[in-house]
Amino acid sequence: MTSTIDSKKKQDNYREQFRRLNSARRSGFNLEAIFISYAILSDRCEAILRYEGNSLKPRRNGKTPNLKELLNRIRKLSEEEGTLLSKYIKSDLVDRADAWKEERNKLTHALLNQELTSEELKESADEGYRIARKMADAGRNYKQAIERKTGVKIEEAE
Repeated sequence: MTSTIDSKKKQDNYREQFRRLNSARRSGFNLEAIFISYAILSDRCEAILRYEGNSLKPRRNGKTPNLKELLNRIRKLSEEEGTLLSKYIKSDLVDRADAWKEERNKLTHALLNQELTSEELKESADEGYRIARKMADAGRNYKQAIERKTGVKIEEAE
């Protein structure tokens, strides 16, 4: 658990990133929107796993788990029927996030290797926003359910 100050800073930063994401989408800065959506999605997946009580152990190379690994952990936990996580984090959301991540990776690698239309980037930015928003909402609802069940307030870590 972290202090309230850390939690407040995290919350303020989170709100700022959603403001930036919305601004980027309105302004047509789709690459920036995709980048921010990915970061938010990754952050919320890490938070969901922390709420569940899972440690985010670094991989053997010392790096933190990537989004694919986080989504795989959440998918496995969400498939366990009757758990609180399975009630709030649905497998279709995890599947959408995984599919978007794969498409985002293809677009990223294709930037200089093939022609991309602005429409493809806009569609990816919009879908990334929708998924990041849904994961954030689901994570918040899940966190609140844990707090109600345990009677313990969960503070965000930076």
